[in-house]
Amino acid sequence: MFTDIVGSTNATERLGEKVYTGLRHLHDELVRKIITRDGAGTIVKEIGDSFLCVFAEPSAAVERAVEVQRAIHMNRENLSAGEYTLTVRIGIHMGQVAVEDSLRQDVFGRQVNMAARIESLASGGQVLTSRSVWENAVGWAANDPSADIGHIRYGKAKLKGFDEPVELFGFHSKEAVVPPAPAPTSPWHRMPATATEPPPHSGARTSAAACRHPPSPPATRHR
Repeated sequence: MFTDIVGSTNATERLGEKVYTGLRHLHDELVRKIITRDGAGTIVKEIGDSFLCVFAEPSAAVERAVEVQRAIHMNRENLSAGEYTLTVRIGIHMGQVAVEDSLRQDVFGRQVNMAARIESLASGGQVLTSRSVWENAVGWAANDPSADIGHIRYGKAKLKGFDEPVELFGFHSKEAVVPPAPAPTSPWHRMPATATEPPPHSGARTSAAACRHPPSPPATRHR
């Protein structure tokens, strides 16, 4: 999972280093607490305004990503200064990753790179995932009413550095406004919105989750 604060460079220029740093510290505290609570996820490293996190289960990654977005929204008054309100975009992909532990543990590989590319397409307040994450987490989201998480199918996008387009899905709090379709890349392959059924449960696999609009056809929303 990658998380990233949207527009942080511009915010620093507009607000000044001291004011923006105060907002970022509150953001960092919220993200750390949610990701690591009960050992659900591990923060591998912080890169500027971004977090790189890993989870043992895709459903846990989705649950905590949506919780981060809820917490950011609920604390929006404390995360605002002037006309600026801090928002976060999150991207999640899953698969095996290479672990390097020299001076400090780090993860590398294709799955990490894809999570970062997915995160870069998200807008503030949005959680974007690959199809593999959706397939493994959607059944849990549908069968656990307490999660209060909906999902939406956006279509396919061509990610930089990857030959084949990747199908993107979004997860969101049911009480929140559904984020718009991701900003198009070049080329952008949008698939017709169709109803999708949760796939059979296929078991847990290791997930790499990265916490880094123009008008679009309606996408399919699932509650």
